[in-house]
Amino acid sequence: MIRLRPAQGADRFRLRRWLDDPALPLWWGTSSSVEAEIAMALEAHNPYLTIIEKDAQPVGIALAADAAMLGGVDRPATVEAGTYAIDVFVALPETRAADSTAAIALAAAEVFATSFAIACCSLVSIKSEPVARAYERAGFTWREIWHDRYRGPCWVMLLPRPR
Repeated sequence: MIRLRPAQGADRFRLRRWLDDPALPLWWGTSSSVEAEIAMALEAHNPYLTIIEKDAQPVGIALAADAAMLGGVDRPATVEAGTYAIDVFVALPETRAADSTAAIALAAAEVFATSFAIACCSLVSIKSEPVARAYERAGFTWREIWHDRYRGPCWVMLLPRPR
């Protein structure tokens, strides 16, 4: 069973190991850009930095934060103000796709339950179709191709707030 819990100081070393995983760039971006996102999120008042647990064991990290904070004026046109960006990384290769889909869905549900977000989004590298499929299985749809300064060409994946 997958669940999310708030990240704690004790998770710092585990996060460091996950940031060194060679699969991280396909799922989220370079370790330096991920570290920067996490640092910015921790300074903001609206992030959701969570540890993904499977059967009570930490297996990954999920971050959701106001997309304006992460992209500023340089965000895609299809990502309106009030949208939250979601990124996940599951460190277990054998269950990465399925567990990521569950974590993405849980993170989006948490954002919608605790904020006025109008949508959730993610920028997914066009080099990583499995990541795009994980977001699709969580209900996100492709909106456009966007050139991200860290990830290069990306699919903009969007999930509107449920009505």
